[in-house]
Amino acid sequence: MSITLDAFLQSRRFNGNPFATTNAEQEREQLATYFVRASWFERLVGNPQHPESLILFAPQGYGKTSHRLEVARLAGQRRDTPALIVTFSDFDLLLNDRDQVYLEDYLVILRRLTLEALDAYLHQHPERSLRFQQDQALYARFCALLQNYAPLCFSQRYVPRLNEALAEAFQQTAMGIKEWLRILAQLAAAAGCASVYVLIDGVDEHTKTRNNLDLTLRLLQPLLDAPGVLQECGFAFKFFLPNFLEAPMRQQQVGRLDRIPVYHLQWNESDLRDMLSRRLTSFSLISATSNFGYVNAFSDLCEPASGIPDPDTWLIAAARSSPRKLLDLTRNIVEEHCRRVDDPQALIAIQTIIHVLLPDQAYIALRALCTPPAPAVVPSDPPPTPPTPIDNTPPLLFFDARGDLWLGNQRCHSRPLPKNLRSCMQCLWDNRQRTVSYEELQQVLYGDTLAEREDPRGSLNKIIRRLREILQPGQPGSSTYIAVQPGTGYVLCHYTEIPPDEA
Repeated sequence: MSITLDAFLQSRRFNGNPFATTNAEQEREQLATYFVRASWFERLVGNPQHPESLILFAPQGYGKTSHRLEVARLAGQRRDTPALIVTFSDFDLLLNDRDQVYLEDYLVILRRLTLEALDAYLHQHPERSLRFQQDQALYARFCALLQNYAPLCFSQRYVPRLNEALAEAFQQTAMGIKEWLRILAQLAAAAGCASVYVLIDGVDEHTKTRNNLDLTLRLLQPLLDAPGVLQECGFAFKFFLPNFLEAPMRQQQVGRLDRIPVYHLQWNESDLRDMLSRRLTSFSLISATSNFGYVNAFSDLCEPASGIPDPDTWLIAAARSSPRKLLDLTRNIVEEHCRRVDDPQALIAIQTIIHVLLPDQAYIALRALCTPPAPAVVPSDPPPTPPTPIDNTPPLLFFDARGDLWLGNQRCHSRPLPKNLRSCMQCLWDNRQRTVSYEELQQVLYGDTLAEREDPRGSLNKIIRRLREILQPGQPGSSTYIAVQPGTGYVLCHYTEIPPDEA
């Protein structure tokens, strides 16, 4: 008994699969229709006439790449003053069997990427290319640079009477990165671009940097420690970085974070609900000119149920502020539904949602909502004295600046926490409003020695069990205070922001 996913989607009048991927690179064409803008998003895009470098910090799965793509689209498609968009995401070009990177290494790559981007831009906008060619001196310089530093582009461009001496002169002229960037910005301006945006993304996805915080910082440091390059050359460098880099960057003074704007990408319940709604709507539009879809909320796909939260609320709670997790859960529910039914028109049952969302005690509150009430007891005459209600609400957790764990007004331990337990708890506490990934916790605990450890995940699990044992003696598997997000990481529950002496 099962149906295909396509059959279910067609029965709900979807024009595509809204759950197919969470990779923004694969959704460029439709991304703008369900992109949710933060209040500061316009400042992230900026004004190409006044290019400004900045940093966006976000956890994995929170949408760094989608924000990078939207910045590129909006800044690159301005009618009169667009930016020339250069995407820098291939860090193989920098690492290349070495661990030390210099500003000159960035120059070699930025020069080629900018020339290739400018050549592609001119092919896409022939009217601007014609105007550019009217300035024979600048166009000759551009062609000479293509010949020297982007030969693949040069070989595809017909260039009559190229000044070979000019090409040779560039090769023999020693210039610093600032001089080179100013020349490239001048060429972009001649093509009608107000400035050059370099969008740097994916630094944590390389095999060498994924578990090597020190190498990642050394990789970024040459650019971040060059304020003149970031601010004075007609370029805007926009860094899309994982949020676990921010604390070590500040501690080690990597970059001038006091001089460069910093933004933090976070998702609240309203944002996640809006994103999911927009996505479902965009894949099920009633017509090409309509702003409404046949499906505008996940609950539109589900059987109606009274007395419990709507499925969208369940999904958002289970996603723990992660849009990627929200979409993964949504896809899992739909796929599980297709395995359970034989009618494409059937709506998703509440039991199917429970099956997907409640494998872990982290969602015990949601499970309780689905538990049928106990049968009513008919009182005798005279009625018995009602028992005193038992409050099963766990006391709230607080972690103070000294490194002490408190439940309500009671400290949980008499001795200071061991170093690894305190480091782990500090990371969870500092990020208590979100799920902290396994990788992030392992990096905090083991740093440069992570690659040398045989089983860092197993060691992390032992530390979590020890913390749980301190919080609830005899219950090392309890998720009352430290819940597991399967496949993702850990998140704190039942905590308070109020110190014990103020409770």
